[in-house]
Amino acid sequence: MFDSKKIIVKQLSTRGGPPTKLLTFEDAIEFVMVLPGKTACQLRKQFQGIIARYLDGDRSMSHEIKANKKMGKIKSYTKFACKVMDGITDANAAASPEMPAIFYVYATKSPAFPGLIKIGKTEDVERRVCQLNNSCAPSPHVVVAVAQTFDNDRDEKAAHMFFASARCKGEFFTLQDADVIAYFATHITVQFNAELIQYVSRLQGLSV
Repeated sequence: MFDSKKIIVKQLSTRGGPPTKLLTFEDAIEFVMVLPGKTACQLRKQFQGIIARYLDGDRSMSHEIKANKKMGKIKSYTKFACKVMDGITDANAAASPEMPAIFYVYATKSPAFPGLIKIGKTEDVERRVCQLNNSCAPSPHVVVAVAQTFDNDRDEKAAHMFFASARCKGEFFTLQDADVIAYFATHITVQFNAELIQYVSRLQGLSV
């Protein structure tokens, strides 16, 4: 149960009117954790993900902590709140009876960047490779791996975090082809297949 004594009542308006009830950010989190509703549920889900990554020893968290410290509390808290709202949007989309669009996460390499593999996202792999060959490298990019996804932004970020220790610059990583191919198959494609089954089941009126 939330301790109501933690609520601070202050008169913020200089023109009178009713006082405003306030909470510190930490107490507000505690309050939301016991509330029902989509926002509170999504907040708990975000915290669950953070705790799981911490207990799993996800080293990429150190980079995120440094970035949060650099941007300051207000921007860091705002970024977290945006993640919660994005999660609500994703949850609403997942509940939609319509089949969502399919996107891609891709990995390419080029002789112009020896030893490096680029991991990116796109809606059209062929068109994206043409763009890379026309603007990014004097030598042609060759596709190393491609995976279908319903959320290429999510899965691209996850791949970047997974290979964070091998990052060279931007979307380029010092990796072997086999490592990228294995990751795409065991993470992105596995998740895509599981989500596809859920979407098809909903369309068929089945419970999952």
